[in-house]
Amino acid sequence: MAEEARDREIRVSVVLALRDRQPAIELRVDPGTTVAEALRRARAGRDWPCWPSDYRLGIFGRLVPEDRRLADGDRIEVLRPLLDDPKEVRRRRVAATGGPRSARRR
Repeated sequence: MAEEARDREIRVSVVLALRDRQPAIELRVDPGTTVAEALRRARAGRDWPCWPSDYRLGIFGRLVPEDRRLADGDRIEVLRPLLDDPKEVRRRRVAATGGPRSARRR
């Protein structure tokens, strides 16, 4: 019977996006498990770094709520806040170099 229940479980991973590393944990959970439930299981009994209080959650790069139900193979990403807006960083870089790189003469 335990083998039968294990066959019905789905596999998901939880990845913590830190600046210098991205620790990951693989989990087997029951179908219908939510993101919040998987996060609790991922943290239980493990020495994970502190998560930022203003973290966001994603699955394969798309933001999701904590009550989203998981599918087999989902990768839950615990995302830290961005330090800079990527669009603004690019604008500053272009302004500093005198224009877009694609405008170079041949």
